[in-house]
Amino acid sequence: IAEAALWSMNAVAREACARVKSVSNAAHNGRESPVSADGNTTVLGLTEVLKNLLSGGTAGIPKLHPLVLAGVAKFLGSFAQIWASSCPPQAILEIIAYLSTVLSVPAATEIAGNSIRLVMISSANKLARVTVSSPNASFSPALVQTMEAALNTNNPLAMRHVAEGAARVSIALRLTPKTRATITAIAGPCIQRMKAALIEISSSSAMKTGEAAGRLGHALGA
Repeated sequence: IAEAALWSMNAVAREACARVKSVSNAAHNGRESPVSADGNTTVLGLTEVLKNLLSGGTAGIPKLHPLVLAGVAKFLGSFAQIWASSCPPQAILEIIAYLSTVLSVPAATEIAGNSIRLVMISSANKLARVTVSSPNASFSPALVQTMEAALNTNNPLAMRHVAEGAARVSIALRLTPKTRATITAIAGPCIQRMKAALIEISSSSAMKTGEAAGRLGHALGA
């Protein structure tokens, strides 16, 4: 039932987001209509579903069927525009954290990665505004954790999606003192993996060279 319900909501996501966006534009211009009430009801209903999903944190994720998790991940990405317009920054970071945990589920890895990208792109400006206006605010730790979770999947598509989303959030900071620090922090996990790989390759090459030299010496001695 849960999987079917999520599929139904995801199927109408584009139309629902367009309607809510239209209502938001009308309200901004001082116009109200019956559609406005309908759009507001849609937002309230969706945010209520979101609260229920996030209420248990990530602890309940292992209990859900992988296909249900895939549906949840797609739902969170499909309505990214609505979360960006109606949720506070902390709730958006909670969505990203939830999806980061779902990345470890093979059946939902690529969907979760794409949803992270959509949420980050839609909410980039909101997160950037909070970071710039509050000296102590920073979303770098959340982005770093998400990047590490993506790298742990070894799934190229998921890694690419998360990297793109994280980069878009960083770029939204514009040219502020925090921009370089944020980008450096996000790149950290990738750089660490590359260094470890180079060390492993170098060590492996050295071992093979040593083995070859030993065999040559043994052959010459014979």
